[in-house]
Amino acid sequence: QGGDEEKWLARSLSVSMYGSSLVAIGSGVVANVVVESSGKMRPLWSGGETSSSSVYIGGYISAFDACLVPLGLCAALILAFWEENYGEVNSSAASTSKGVELPPSTDGHHKNDNRCQERQLFSDGYLKKHSSVLLEDESVEEDRESSSIQSETECNNLLEEQRHSITQQQEGMCSALIAGIRTVWNTPKILICCIIGSVFEGAMYIFIFLWTPALTSLQEKLDSLNRNIFDKIDIIENAEKDIHDVDGELPFGWIFSSFMVCCMLGTIAFSTLTNAGVPASKCLAGILALSSLSCLAMACPFSGASGGNTSANTPQYVGMLMYEFCIGFYYPAMGTVKGTIVPEDQRAAIYNVFRLPLNVLVLVYLVGDFSTEVSFLANALLLMMTCALQIRMIRGGGVVSDGNHHGHDS
Repeated sequence: QGGDEEKWLARSLSVSMYGSSLVAIGSGVVANVVVESSGKMRPLWSGGETSSSSVYIGGYISAFDACLVPLGLCAALILAFWEENYGEVNSSAASTSKGVELPPSTDGHHKNDNRCQERQLFSDGYLKKHSSVLLEDESVEEDRESSSIQSETECNNLLEEQRHSITQQQEGMCSALIAGIRTVWNTPKILICCIIGSVFEGAMYIFIFLWTPALTSLQEKLDSLNRNIFDKIDIIENAEKDIHDVDGELPFGWIFSSFMVCCMLGTIAFSTLTNAGVPASKCLAGILALSSLSCLAMACPFSGASGGNTSANTPQYVGMLMYEFCIGFYYPAMGTVKGTIVPEDQRAAIYNVFRLPLNVLVLVYLVGDFSTEVSFLANALLLMMTCALQIRMIRGGGVVSDGNHHGHDS
């Protein structure tokens, strides 16, 4: 049964990632069309050369402006159809708060519980807001007056427990986070999973920061190399048109769509392997190794030996495509692994703990101001380390079982 649960979890996560990739592919195409049709970036209110407008339109900004349409639509749908989940309310207390009589019961203990629930409503200040409805029900008033000493004691004990529960809920955010940190620290398998997830996703964010300037710099070097070649063979006039085409801005929308196609292919590959019976943990180890190699390809210095006029046939761009393939593979694989080892009752807190080292890693990169090559090389080394950790987790090295976990190991 546990194996079936893992397969269904992997399938659900794969479908979710596949759908996200399809939407992202279409978004990249639309963004590129919008940018090309909007012209150069310019002030919204043009007042001549002395214009000091701080609002601009056109160019790459237009892609972000176009995002306002789907975001506004999503906000309207949320406001119209999204019902907030405030948690479960005791059915008896909820019925009493609406002025509905409590269900009759021959069980004296159940009646005492009903009295306690009524007292809780008074103690929380909730009954004061609805006293005009509740005071009309004389049976509630008579039931309260006829309570025995024993029921009073039971009510007081129950109210004390409920007040303690309310206090815990008010302090729940910090206490849940602390409990999650303790669980991660005391459970080596979850700790390893936290390190792997933080490093990979941190490397992914660094890649997101770098791929645009990296490809731009690479294209500039190719343009300069092509100009030198044209100068040497003395055919500048005939090649002028080709150089003009090359010097145009890179189609970042199409490039992003190509990344998302590779991401979708990675998701399909994961689904194929899991359907064939390969465990998600072993799939994750292989993809971590491949992602390290792809970062090494991105860190390769420009040699000029690739030929051609664009950066599309360079090792750096091929490495980027490989890395996007790994991203599409990673998310459903890691989601499956986390779903099988993280305790259900602490899942939200532990997932928040996972993001702490991730943010630290990205912050260190932003503060350090490293070069593109150094950043990609550091990513490659860190990802290779995570691959070794994942292999260790598969072999069970340093892993202890925890009976409090509601999941099972992958």
